[in-house]
Amino acid sequence: MLQGLLSLLTITLLWKGGRRQKAEGRRQEAGGRRQEAEGRRQEAEGRRQEAEGRRQEAGGRRQESGGRRQEEEGRRQKAGGRRQEARGRRQEEEGRRQEGRKLVSKLLYLF
Repeated sequence: MLQGLLSLLTITLLWKGGRRQKAEGRRQEAGGRRQEAEGRRQEAEGRRQEAEGRRQEAGGRRQESGGRRQEEEGRRQKAGGRRQEARGRRQEEEGRRQEGRKLVSKLLYLF
C-alpha cells in the first residue's frame, strides 16, 4: 500500500513537472516568436530608412541639377543682354552717321 502511494505520488510529481516543463517550453517558444517578429520589424525599418535615404539623395541630385540649370540660364540671359547692348550701340552710331550725312547734304545744298 505504501509502495502504491509512493508510486502514485511519483507519477503525480512527474506529471506536474512534465506539465511545468511543457508550459516553460511554450513560453520560450512564444518568446522566440516575439524575437523573430521584432527582428523582422527591425529589418523592415532598416529597409524603409534605406529607401528614405535613396529618396533624399535623389532629391539632392535634382536640386543640384536645377541649380546648374538656373546658372546656365543666368549666363544665357547675361549674354543676351550684352548682345542687346551692342546692338543698341551700333544703332546709336548709325543714327549719328545719318545725322552727319543729313547735315553735310544740307550744307552742300546751301552752297
